Amino acid sequence: MKYLVIAAIAFVVLIFSLYKYVVTSRKRFPKEVTVEDVSDGDTIRVTGGYTVRYIGINAPELGRKEGGRWIYDPEPFAEAAKALNEELVEGKRVRLEYDVVKRDKFDRLLAYVYVGDNLVNGRMIGRGYALTYIYPPNVKHASLLVRLQKGAKENDRGFWREVKSHPISTDKAVRYIGRIKVVEGKVQNTYKGEKVIRLSFGRPYESHFHITIFRNMLDRFESQGVSPASYYKRKKVRAWGLIKGFEGRPEMVIDDPSQIEVLE
Repeated sequence: MKYLVIAAIAFVVLIFSLYKYVVTSRKRFPKEVTVEDVSDGDTIRVTGGYTVRYIGINAPELGRKEGGRWIYDPEPFAEAAKALNEELVEGKRVRLEYDVVKRDKFDRLLAYVYVGDNLVNGRMIGRGYALTYIYPPNVKHASLLVRLQKGAKENDRGFWREVKSHPISTDKAVRYIGRIKVVEGKVQNTYKGEKVIRLSFGRPYESHFHITIFRNMLDRFESQGVSPASYYKRKKVRAWGLIKGFEGRPEMVIDDPSQIEVLE
């Protein structure tokens, strides 16, 4: 009898713990919320005090950090990107869909945001006011987002007309960190690391512009018969995306072979 009582108590404790976990998870990762404020083209604040960062996209920034504080200094098309995001979601009830990683280092929820059946992440890219930013393991809708970006670029939507009409050489890339640009140059060498493949455009390689391809995304290239480390080496190419600073040099991360074109 004693063991039956202990077993019953343990069962009740287990059920209570599971219930508490489910309730807590729902609170931590809500499925439906109302958008209270739009921060920029890829970030919103919603009911419950959460900040939500859209998965798979990167919109132009409204500000930059200087001396530990944020300065309002909008990149080209940043205000237009925020305005479109406001048009799509502000004050609306939205549904959040999560991927493998649900929070970032800033404690923001990472989600695909839907208004009805419309994927807002995709709308921002398809209208030409955000780039794809596919960061494994959150790749659930990567193919769709890449396809939408290709369509926006080919049809000169949003910022694409401006970006395509003003390509820059790789030696000028450092001047455009934080900007979306088309960059042209010759791949001097390639590097195969454990997690990434890098295409380098100058010597010394540690200080010149480079393109990074995450190994998690290699299947996109290999399915089209492209092995990046050998295919692009010593070729003149044109690539488009966001130029970022990485260890003191300009870098562009590309997710798909549609973002890089061989010119010769």
